[in-house]
Amino acid sequence: MARGYNNPLIGMSNNAGNLSALVPELWADAVTMRRDPQLLMANACKKWPAKGKGDILHIPEFDDLSVFDKVRGTSVRFQTQTPTDYTITCDKYKESSFSIEDIASVFVDSKVTSMFLNRQAFALRKDKDDFVLGMRAGLPYTQSIFCSSTGDQTGDPEPLNPAAILAALELLENSYVDTSRLRLYISIEQHTDLRIDPHIINKDWGSKSVIETGEVGSVYGIKAIVVNNMKPNSLTGWNNGKNDPTPRPTPGVEGSWYLPSQGNVYPLYRGKTGNEVAQPFVTALLCHEDWCLDSTPAGRASMKVTSDFDVATQEYLTVATQFYGYKVWRQDHAVLIYSAGRTTANRPSGISSPYAVA
Repeated sequence: MARGYNNPLIGMSNNAGNLSALVPELWADAVTMRRDPQLLMANACKKWPAKGKGDILHIPEFDDLSVFDKVRGTSVRFQTQTPTDYTITCDKYKESSFSIEDIASVFVDSKVTSMFLNRQAFALRKDKDDFVLGMRAGLPYTQSIFCSSTGDQTGDPEPLNPAAILAALELLENSYVDTSRLRLYISIEQHTDLRIDPHIINKDWGSKSVIETGEVGSVYGIKAIVVNNMKPNSLTGWNNGKNDPTPRPTPGVEGSWYLPSQGNVYPLYRGKTGNEVAQPFVTALLCHEDWCLDSTPAGRASMKVTSDFDVATQEYLTVATQFYGYKVWRQDHAVLIYSAGRTTANRPSGISSPYAVA
């Protein structure tokens, strides 16, 4: 079906001279299969699937019950409950699209098809991961631990260390969180900090130890997951790909595209107070899945890939959309750990004794 001339497309089409294989009708499953395994933050939140975009889910919230002595010959004490109504909406609707010029020659090379599928899936995966990272701004400032010279946001940022993880763990234990189901999401620089920390590497010099493999699989029994797009908090540290390269605030920082759209917002601290650019923080997330709810529809319902052919311009139009929703559920089930983030100007050029980047 041809599009009207009064509704021009936004963006440019790809020239058929550079492309030779696309079958858009088969892309929905293919893009989904490439997107879902790459979702690093997929297990950070508890899944409570909606049926589709705009769906509002109602979840009753109950208070804790009390326990009393049973006195012989008397009635038990019946307790009343007035549950509050917690709601979450599948409210984010995103798209990644392109057009192909001259459809007559695009059904040959499967390698090009795979390249387009991979890049489209990567863009959608990054979008969803970034939104979950932005949900860190849904946690109150009381749920924060700082690796700094003063122990708060006013001090010089210091590398992530095991003591900070233990302090965060203590906060969660005091809230009766099931610590057997915790995950620690860390940045690349925080991963490096742990791999060279003597408290981590000195404890197991044997086979398959951290010092041998360079991998921090778990810390204090908590699975550690490196999230590549968890960057130092910045006003200019995030961009939206080649077609929208403008530097923007990183997820969770004030002004970011990725902030909680439901519930309260507590923007992440960018760095040392008064010197946020030169001394940035990067913010790890230690959490139980109940800290946040994910209302993404289950299976294929969360993504749609559609295509159309425009007769007037001889272009094949391909649109991939996804929708999801997130909302903080249990604020006391997650802790943010701020530590030294590294920028181009302060990335390590060597190692100083004993085990510190310099």
